[in-house]
Amino acid sequence: MDTPRLLTDDIRDLFSDLAVPHPVTGQPVDLQASLAALTASVKHAVPSYRGLALTLVIDEQPVSVIFAEGGDTSDIVTSLCLSLAWVPLLRRDSQITFYASVPGTFVDLAADLTVALGSENLLLDEDLPLALVSDLTGVRRLSTINEAVGVLIGHGHTPDGAQRELRQLAGTTRISIHRAAEAVIENPSSARWD
Repeated sequence: MDTPRLLTDDIRDLFSDLAVPHPVTGQPVDLQASLAALTASVKHAVPSYRGLALTLVIDEQPVSVIFAEGGDTSDIVTSLCLSLAWVPLLRRDSQITFYASVPGTFVDLAADLTVALGSENLLLDEDLPLALVSDLTGVRRLSTINEAVGVLIGHGHTPDGAQRELRQLAGTTRISIHRAAEAVIENPSSARWD
């Protein structure tokens, strides 16, 4: 079995499923099934797999979701962090990190993935939490940005124009996109946004 190819295919499929509806039914694709396929591929390659952390950078805001395998995950001793720059439509700083409980278990997989992906966007043992807990972070900040885009659209901007306006505000005032979004929301009726 070609585990690196299957694993990269499963990662690609997961993000393809996020982007498009099912080609036959037109309904959203079952992301749980895509994630299950990815997890099964990792477990096949690494039986001591304990979970994963997925970080997507959207509008310069990282949104992270952690999926921990059931039970106590305080035995994590190794990780494999893979940049997702090779996945279409994802920003270069998006990444997926896999965790396991047996030292050195990712070494061969990392070497195989480096060959399969034609890059060295892999890090071993860079992010070792004391325990892995399923969680979702960064959504509130992304929601603030989306709310500001809505305010700007209300002032006559197109969605793309609203994004550009936020970036321009952040750049000229030397603040983050999130802080620029907060400034828009704090004074939504300002003529400045017209």
